[in-house]
Amino acid sequence: MIIQSLNVPSVRLLNTVGLHGFYDLIKYLDIKYLQKGADHYGLSIILGGGETSLWELSRISQGFGSELQRHS
Repeated sequence: MIIQSLNVPSVRLLNTVGLHGFYDLIKYLDIKYLQKGADHYGLSIILGGGETSLWELSRISQGFGSELQRHS
């Protein structure tokens, strides 16, 4: 059943927090391949439904790690 999917909590959280705010955040992270608006991607964006590259994901991940080290 779909309700037992491990993706459901993420989609519910995004629905509660708000799609447009989350989309604005990931656009702020300068993901260049996201060319369409939040409504095009919908809630699937939390599950990887947007376009990106492994290089961009690595860059963002490295940035998060650096930020955590700075605040430790």
